[in-house]
Amino acid sequence: MNPLSKWWLVFGFAFCVAASSSAFAAGQPAPEAPIFGDEVEISGSTPVEEQVKTLLVGTAARRLEMAESDIRVRLISPSAWSGDLREGYRVSLKAASQGEMPGRNSFFMRIQRESRAPTSHWVSADIEMVRRVVSAKHPLSSYHLLTADDVELVPHNLVRKGEQYAFTIDEIVGKQVRRAMPQGRPILLNMLDDVPVIRAGDRVTLIVEAGEMQITTTGEAREKGYLGRRVAVLNVESKRVVYGTVRDASSVVVGSR
Repeated sequence: MNPLSKWWLVFGFAFCVAASSSAFAAGQPAPEAPIFGDEVEISGSTPVEEQVKTLLVGTAARRLEMAESDIRVRLISPSAWSGDLREGYRVSLKAASQGEMPGRNSFFMRIQRESRAPTSHWVSADIEMVRRVVSAKHPLSSYHLLTADDVELVPHNLVRKGEQYAFTIDEIVGKQVRRAMPQGRPILLNMLDDVPVIRAGDRVTLIVEAGEMQITTTGEAREKGYLGRRVAVLNVESKRVVYGTVRDASSVVVGSR
């Protein structure tokens, strides 16, 4: 083999190896860069721990898709890293896992120290969700039919996201509790049953609304009626079945203003 052929063989082999390596690299996912939350620049006007808690509140609120005003944070052993923070340093956080909140969670803290290389720490914190929920204003007996006077809105630490709390009084009015409840107990929606306030055959006042006009006549319910829901009613005068919304135990509204 002459020298020129030998060099062409070496060059061809090297080209194949490089092409294979490039193809393999192209098929591999790029390494994931660390993603940190919003940064905060440490100031001298507020304790360091409070500034880190504010940053944690923002991180947790985005994860939970809740308002920051509904989040409470308690730092665990802040002295382990707070001494490393100075005014003018920048701090950013990243959740260490996609675990469930609320509860105790770990975060990775990165501290940018002026022109020097950043340092890092682990931060542990208890994350709580506090919202105003509907609670029993006084003891409730089994099968009690709820009214607005039976309940009140009080701040409550939500145990876990997704629990079926009632956040407005309108959600529970007219419903029946399945079992007795003590005063102060948050009322969960899965503790309640819908109760018909109108039975089939009941005579009701049929209120027909059209613009600014309102006409009342007598109707007869053709089925069970629940507060705020549609129900079929026979217009006694016209003998026609119409559909309206149950306003209370004796009236159904047809149409709207």
